[in-house]
Amino acid sequence: MHALWEVCTGLFQHVLACIDSLMRFHILITQFIFLYTGLLALGAYTNPDGLDTKTAQRDLETAKALTYTCYQMYARTKTGLSSEAVSFQKSDGTNDFVPTVNARFYILRPEVAESIYILSVLTGDPIYREWGWEIFQAIEHFCRTDAGYGSSPDVNEVNLHPEDRMESFFLAETLKYLYLMQDPDSTLDLLNSVSHATGQYRQCHVEGFCH
Repeated sequence: MHALWEVCTGLFQHVLACIDSLMRFHILITQFIFLYTGLLALGAYTNPDGLDTKTAQRDLETAKALTYTCYQMYARTKTGLSSEAVSFQKSDGTNDFVPTVNARFYILRPEVAESIYILSVLTGDPIYREWGWEIFQAIEHFCRTDAGYGSSPDVNEVNLHPEDRMESFFLAETLKYLYLMQDPDSTLDLLNSVSHATGQYRQCHVEGFCH
């Protein structure tokens, strides 16, 4: 866990500098970058000097703020699904980002669901479970097909049918995080587990070995 904290400490300046540059010059941000918000939260909770330190609190508050932006990427569209990327722009504060013109699709990505799940478990704040439930309901309504789930071609068009394509990570990751978020009886120790893209969680010994 100390190694995780060291990684997250290095990520903090790099990720924030990247996001700040993208927003300052009104460039797009993809969903994939929000994988790091969960890592920042994990870094705060594994800080060797404790969660109450200035650095840990900085990382946690940053993770919360970025996760709120993640959620807004979903909540502000007509379907409740997030586009693959959003473009930041000058505004009065109510329309500061919009789906990028050539990336208005949603391909069932897991990164936002993962970060919301991590914040839900670590903080215990029920708002994250509510956000996860909203995202799941949107997926169920606009992406469900007779044989599974498909990508949404445009997150601001409510009358389009899902595409005949379901990414493998949807079952292994997206649904995994959305399900675990709604499981109050889960005994999974998030701070001592390793998540695999195959959908597995493995418990880790103190020495750092997983089984």
